[in-house]
Amino acid sequence: MSGKALGSAPARHDEATTLLYRLGFRGRSTLLKLAAVIAIEVVIVFGYVGHGAIDHYALHPMIAMASALPLFLLVRTLGFRLREELLISYFFLNFARFPDYLFEAGIEHQTWMNVFLLHLAFDEIIGWALVFLTVQVLVLGVAYVLMKLRDSRAQATSA
Repeated sequence: MSGKALGSAPARHDEATTLLYRLGFRGRSTLLKLAAVIAIEVVIVFGYVGHGAIDHYALHPMIAMASALPLFLLVRTLGFRLREELLISYFFLNFARFPDYLFEAGIEHQTWMNVFLLHLAFDEIIGWALVFLTVQVLVLGVAYVLMKLRDSRAQATSA
């Protein structure tokens, strides 16, 4: 028999756990926040489906992330660390979606929608906006993940 204890986890699991931690996953706390966000989003998506506006629903997370990621990158570049990217991103999402909440409440919002992360401008070109924003989010998202990994690796080696 090898020197390894029965039932011990393979080394890859430890590496995966370390990687998740380095990316910001903090166990139960992160899971609870994520579960709350998903539960709220499931309710909201049914409202958009009821209006036949699933493309409009998809537009808001793209606008939110395209707005939040440059901020996250700037903050990291300046040497600061963020811990609540999920909640900050969800704030941006709800800020981008605010005109839709007003619409649901029966409040006219067409004349000032661009205050909320260019809501009206993107509505007018929703197909192209989704393509552009998806590419932007992918590029900036990869850049942010790589920056977080680099920073956490540098912090681990200096400790």
